[in-house]
Amino acid sequence: MSSSDEELDAVLELPELGRTHSQVQVYENLFGNLNVPLQRTHSLMSDILEEESEIQSLQMEINESVNFVQKEIKQVEDKFKGQEEKLSSAKQGVREKFKKKKQDLLKKINNAKTRRQFDKITFYLALIMIQYKSFVLGMNPDNGVYILNLILLVLLLIWRNITYRLDNSHYYMMEFCYFANVILYTFIFFFPENRTLYLACFAFCCGPVGWALALVGCSFVIHNVNQLTSIFIHFTPMVLMMNLHWRTQYNEDRGWKLYDAKKDEFGWEFIKDYYKSAITVYLVWAVLYYLLVYVILKNRITERNYTTLANYHINKNSSVGKFIMKLGPNYQGLMYVGSHFLSVMVIFTVTLASYFNMWVNIVIMFLASSVSIWNGATFYMEYFSKKYEINLKKLEETEVDTDKSKSKKE
Repeated sequence: MSSSDEELDAVLELPELGRTHSQVQVYENLFGNLNVPLQRTHSLMSDILEEESEIQSLQMEINESVNFVQKEIKQVEDKFKGQEEKLSSAKQGVREKFKKKKQDLLKKINNAKTRRQFDKITFYLALIMIQYKSFVLGMNPDNGVYILNLILLVLLLIWRNITYRLDNSHYYMMEFCYFANVILYTFIFFFPENRTLYLACFAFCCGPVGWALALVGCSFVIHNVNQLTSIFIHFTPMVLMMNLHWRTQYNEDRGWKLYDAKKDEFGWEFIKDYYKSAITVYLVWAVLYYLLVYVILKNRITERNYTTLANYHINKNSSVGKFIMKLGPNYQGLMYVGSHFLSVMVIFTVTLASYFNMWVNIVIMFLASSVSIWNGATFYMEYFSKKYEINLKKLEETEVDTDKSKSKKE
């Protein structure tokens, strides 16, 4: 029992006359004891109110800061929007200028007089280069022939890149045959002792790259740089790899190290290494091609109307194009790369026989090149002799009409 309770009981026991003074004292003590927690409660409440007011003031400061930051962000965004608009307009202006220059350049190239002179020069240089390459192949088959062909390849690819960009076809240069050429010269000049690259280069160059002369329909048209470049890209790697395999590797005085294919023997172990090497290097191209053409650069190709080999077949509605689109546009890339892989695998298998038999290698090269020569003969006899001058006259008439329209405007 507390002391206050005891005092209260004591007061109640007093007679009524004696209660008054004691009662007052007890009440004072009792209410005095109750006043202490009330004071504490009051002070706590005041502290809470002060803290709440501080919190409210902090919230107001935070809101003001947030509003300020939002205003600053909006101002920055507005500035960037203005800069983006300026940048996009500047880009558009550059593109328009480029298109105009491209059109002017195309007009100059397609000028009848220029075209005729250019075709003459191309014809002359092509025959001179065929003679010179044959001479170098016989005189210096171990070194000079590879250096000469590398120089020619670089020059032809530079020219092709320029001309293909004029008609939005430069993405053709991401196809497998270009990759195979890069791998071949990388092997010859940087990793000539690498067995994986040696086997892959033989499978590529004496296989699908060389076979493309017949399968793609290349034509040996001597006056046309575009046709000559295609012949060079497909036929030269086959010649170089054949020379490397059957001639260069047997010459101990060549002056540079080279993987020795003489120690290879036909068997399951070699077959496994052959396919492993060819497929591994091939997949480097296949993965890169798919990612670039169908993922990373897909929108760029579509927006700018660039042409790829797959799109060419699709627009032409060829059997290849129909097969590529069999599962719809979403699977176009997988169908193209997958069908390409299956076709080269078949050719890799046939090419395997060329590795151990020189005459099989020669016959395949002869057949592939014969088809391209026949295509060229067909072009000259059935098309060129009839339509070359007609096309040039059309160009001249177009030039005259253009000049007349310009003079009328002036």
